[in-house]
Amino acid sequence: MKGLESSGLGMENIDASKEIHDCTQVRGMSSDYVDGELEAQTSGGIIQHLQGCPPCLAFIESLKATISLIKDPQGKKAPDGLRARLIERLRGAN
Repeated sequence: MKGLESSGLGMENIDASKEIHDCTQVRGMSSDYVDGELEAQTSGGIIQHLQGCPPCLAFIESLKATISLIKDPQGKKAPDGLRARLIERLRGAN
């Protein structure tokens, strides 16, 4: 599938992989997959699934992009006064 090799999704050759055909399973394991916390066989099954499932591939790529933005907001700052407004609202919620 186009783009998998350059997407950083771990498209290296994995001989022994666990077959995963269910999109719900893939999405349920997506955080662990992106964090590299799955066994090689399970990761291989997800990779095989992503090769034939554009919606799941888009989901994983979106998750990776979101995590990247959270880790590095690219120097963006919250608007002036946001902290004070949040504290004021939180105090008012009690």
